[in-house]
Amino acid sequence: MDLLTSPRLYEFVFAVLGIVGVFLVSIKRKSGFIWICLGQLGYIFYFYYMNQYYLAVQNIILSIFNGYGFYYWTKKEKHE
Repeated sequence: MDLLTSPRLYEFVFAVLGIVGVFLVSIKRKSGFIWICLGQLGYIFYFYYMNQYYLAVQNIILSIFNGYGFYYWTKKEKHE
């Protein structure tokens, strides 16, 4: 595996963004949703460019769920 080729490097960066986001959410940091969405946004463009449209749509749906999670968390904080 050649990590320095552009597609592999992009995959690595987007995966790291997702991992950081999941870690932040696991320690109860709302900003983790933003990190996850950044990784998914990268994957959306990457999969679209690589003609893997179903994976791009899957990441769009996951981004919507992350947006809902961020919204719900913010709404919950305002009520406390």
